[in-house]
Amino acid sequence: MSSRKDLRNPKAAERKEPPDMNNPLVVNPGPSAVICSRGDVHSKHPGNRQLYQAIDSHMDQYEAAASRGERARVVHQIKACIPGDFVKRDSSRKNGTYSVLSNKEARQKISHAIRYKLKGRVNASSVKTDKESRPGPSSVSSSDSASTTGAADPDEIFSDNELSSVLIINPYDNQNVDTEPTPFPEEYVHSHVQQPYSYSVPLQTPNMANYEANSSTASHGSLDAPLCYNCGLTHQSGCQCVGPQTTQWFNS
Repeated sequence: MSSRKDLRNPKAAERKEPPDMNNPLVVNPGPSAVICSRGDVHSKHPGNRQLYQAIDSHMDQYEAAASRGERARVVHQIKACIPGDFVKRDSSRKNGTYSVLSNKEARQKISHAIRYKLKGRVNASSVKTDKESRPGPSSVSSSDSASTTGAADPDEIFSDNELSSVLIINPYDNQNVDTEPTPFPEEYVHSHVQQPYSYSVPLQTPNMANYEANSSTASHGSLDAPLCYNCGLTHQSGCQCVGPQTTQWFNS
């Protein structure tokens, strides 16, 4: 049996323990035994449940340990709480017997169980922190949502095709009037090159009264001179009319 001094130095206690050359075999582990296996096949065994309770009661002490030696002493204390043996199924035998683990192997199993539990704590803490950091649902009221939608940018209201139809101006779309575009006379086009599109001008009757009143000012030798629809004068006789509706010309 190890002395109290050996418990303060776990490595010294391990060195004094004789190695188990032949582990004893157990056919039916008792209720106080801890059955070591993969998964949770034996998690409800009384000895296993007792081990879990001992680990839970020492977790804070284990996490507060500042050195490996202090953590080893906590493992020794947990091992002392288990009255039964640590056993595992003997894979070399087919009769379902179990082999008893040495004290060193038992402490290794305890250390492994503690590390597994610590890993579960870290994962649970990270999941909780992630949930707390996620933003909650927006508290925007329906009226605020409606006003926001009304003030949205065009690219948030229209699709790409709708935007192209809205933003591209049809130069021949004269307020949806079904009329063919009428080109201006050559004189007006040369003086207004910057105009992007033409106007549809209704036909007008020449102002013959003005033409006859001012016909004396026009020379008889220039009967083919263009006369204004509005004033009946030629350029030479003083026509000063401007605009697409008043600069139509006809031949006398």
